[in-house]
Amino acid sequence: MIKSPRRDLFALGGYLLLTVLMTYPLLLHSTTAIPGDGFDGWDNYWNLWWVKTAVLNLHDSPYFTTYLYHPTGHSLYFHTLNIFNALLTLPIQLVFGVALSYNFVVLFCFVIGGYGAYLLALHILKARDRPNDHVIAFLAGVVFTFSPFHFAHLLGHMSVISVEWLPFYTVVLVKSLATERIRLGSHIGLPVLFLVLTAFCNWYFVLYLLIFTALYLGYRIWIQRRLGPPLLRTGLILVLSGMVLSPLLVRMVGEALQDPAYLLSPFKMTRRLSADLLAFVTPNELHPVWGGPASRLSETFTGSTAERMVFAGYIPLALAGYALWSRRRATCFWLVSCLTFFILSLGPYLHIAGREVPVPLPYLALYRLLPFFKIARSVSRFDVMVMLSLAPLTALGLQRLVTPLTKSGRRALSLATLGLVCFEFLPVPYPVSEVEVPSFYQSLAVDEEEYAILELPMNWDRPAHMLYQTVHHKPIITGYLSRPNPLALVERVPVLQHFRFLGPDIIAQAPGEVAPQVFEYLGIRYVIVHEYMLPPGKEREAVFGLVQEVFADQLPSYQDEQITVYQVGEQEPGSPFLVLGPEWGERQKWQGKPAREVGLEASCVIIASTAGETQFAFSAFSKEGTHSLELSLNGEIVESYEIAPQADQIGTAPLSLEEGVNTLQLRDRGEGEPTIVFTSLDLDGDW
Repeated sequence: MIKSPRRDLFALGGYLLLTVLMTYPLLLHSTTAIPGDGFDGWDNYWNLWWVKTAVLNLHDSPYFTTYLYHPTGHSLYFHTLNIFNALLTLPIQLVFGVALSYNFVVLFCFVIGGYGAYLLALHILKARDRPNDHVIAFLAGVVFTFSPFHFAHLLGHMSVISVEWLPFYTVVLVKSLATERIRLGSHIGLPVLFLVLTAFCNWYFVLYLLIFTALYLGYRIWIQRRLGPPLLRTGLILVLSGMVLSPLLVRMVGEALQDPAYLLSPFKMTRRLSADLLAFVTPNELHPVWGGPASRLSETFTGSTAERMVFAGYIPLALAGYALWSRRRATCFWLVSCLTFFILSLGPYLHIAGREVPVPLPYLALYRLLPFFKIARSVSRFDVMVMLSLAPLTALGLQRLVTPLTKSGRRALSLATLGLVCFEFLPVPYPVSEVEVPSFYQSLAVDEEEYAILELPMNWDRPAHMLYQTVHHKPIITGYLSRPNPLALVERVPVLQHFRFLGPDIIAQAPGEVAPQVFEYLGIRYVIVHEYMLPPGKEREAVFGLVQEVFADQLPSYQDEQITVYQVGEQEPGSPFLVLGPEWGERQKWQGKPAREVGLEASCVIIASTAGETQFAFSAFSKEGTHSLELSLNGEIVESYEIAPQADQIGTAPLSLEEGVNTLQLRDRGEGEPTIVFTSLDLDGDW
């Protein structure tokens, strides 16, 4: 692929220099900060640390962790783990730490992504021996790698900034299908390599490349008027890629079939995270000159800054338009590709200036027909392929524009255009977030005992807790990952439920009564309250009220301006407590009280520190018809109840508990659809 090492080195050096300039002042903080808004970035910061910890310290697969959502853990197959970046930076992490590793990934993605688009443009220009065309191809790399889309996701989405292998796969696929003679290494092996590398960075991008492959395959069949050769090569590339990725794909498919609900994106989320039609011509809202007005306009669009900033650039659009006006044959496919991904990025319905227009788009059919589209929620990210397709169109337009000029004129206009595009996309000063961790965590890092930490507040998952874990190295009870965790206990265990919902769930046991037993069961040693995360108001009052109820008159073991730490002491055997099984429906409200609906069968676990007798009590009603409820403990039927419709009724039963884990089964033996709703569960309750 590389025939002119000096020019390639100049291209790489140029992209490196521009990356340093356009991410300013990141280089000045490369060991103490990361780019972005200090939110999703900590999730990706943790990813780098976790892969290193799993591979080098635990000698285990990085695709499952019990360090988050302890003790049940969480699968990471559908998390944005970005295994390639983590493995790439292992040597840097071992010597310099996570922050510099993160920033190295940033440089790598921008530089290599630009270089790949540069090679793609050179191939399409078909004029590698003309020096000025290298400048034009360099511009194509700038359009792709320094696009506002790329900088928007630099705010915290490392997997989305990892665009570097997309142009490499594209150029080798184009060469493979356009060549008469086939060479297994370059025409089959390289496309497989770059598709696999893409999968190790971002599965979204694999989907995009599969769509691109189908488009280009159709184009080659139309051009060559032959079905066999291009179809055979494409099939071979995809089959071999699937074989290489099969260890991951088999596990992902198995997990998706086992519990698909938690993977599926709500349709309203898909609609909200679609690109707005006007966003493509709304200037970069991070720009130092017009960023303010652009930001105010962009705020009318749906989605966050990272998802809505898809500005294509006026100069690239103008040059692409000029290329199309010249009617060059090379523009046909790239126009089709650009329009295809542009339409897909608009989502299931058209959005104009933040308003959804009832105009169904092709993505709606794909969402309804193909399961993977229900998992991929951020539709606007198709824009990465819009920019990849726009890049060669920009190069073709500029080449056409400068052709009549003299040699010096061509170079001057090309360089001027390059400078204008860089200015149009300029996001400096780019926001950075300092890596700041309370000093208390340093003391935990040297403690070799094994225990877990409960971080508060936890009414919603916060990525900063994962940043702190990269220092203290202890399991935590919550997390912040790409998908909800069906195994998590935070919404099923008393005390955790109270902190999660800032109030009670259907388990009526008082937090102060069962907290010692809950902490012992979960292996929690420290409860850490991050006061700076709690603004004045009801949320702050609720958290501190619960902390007071749980710890009563106990004094903090550590306190500074940011955190208050309570140490959990050894406890005498206490009251048993209930844990909801995974079959229970989501918490809802009924007549002002918490309520949960169950299916034909649901379970509770009763954790008892000693064997003994207790009284189980519940209140429930049927939404429709009278249902028979059967209660069994550890496989033995205890009692049956008739649950009437709409009338909240109480049932009680004596239970003989064994020490440790006891399983309480609740089975709906009624006819028709299961409709029992529980509003309270208790042990030794005051009924």
